Amino acid sequence: MKKILMSAAAMLAGVSTFGAAFVWIEGETTSKTNFTSMNPWLKGDNAALLSGGDAFAALNDGKEPLPKPAFIIWKVDVPEAGEYQVYFRHGWMGHVGQMRYRFTKIGADGNPLVKPGPEEGWVAFDADSQPLDRQPIGQYRTIEWSRQTPVTLEQGSYLLDLQVVGPGPAHITDQLIWTLIDAICLSKEPFTPNGVVKPGATP
Repeated sequence: MKKILMSAAAMLAGVSTFGAAFVWIEGETTSKTNFTSMNPWLKGDNAALLSGGDAFAALNDGKEPLPKPAFIIWKVDVPEAGEYQVYFRHGWMGHVGQMRYRFTKIGADGNPLVKPGPEEGWVAFDADSQPLDRQPIGQYRTIEWSRQTPVTLEQGSYLLDLQVVGPGPAHITDQLIWTLIDAICLSKEPFTPNGVVKPGATP
């Protein structure tokens, strides 16, 4: 099981804060993952349509079993305490697998302050959430935002752990799972997704 590690500098470069209201996470800036079947084709034909020009893109077509669980972990710095709306920019919901996510607060050493149990703290990714700002990125490929369940966070650093635990309900077969995560936005203020435009920025 392969793990992909990125430097601290690379992780920090993918997380931007806007005032005290927004946190932006680039999908490709993982701190750890056990996905091995990376697939550049999923990212589309024009890098300019992706936030930061890149995305996390893995394809499971049944030839190689999906890890159980398959996970992606990002480091997130939360500038102030409060309730945050959670938005994901991901591939078409019909190809996205069944997912769940949780935030675990960490100390200066990068380790959890309180290690959660294996089934503790998870929020189910809502596959029925209305797609927002769907855009074509290539033949047979689109990318869209969806608004997920809000979370209440303290100020400080967290690990955002996303797990893909199986095929989603919209899958034509149970073989094909596209894990395409372009960006994640945590927002304490209203946010209307518009492609790669970050909150507070001018299109």
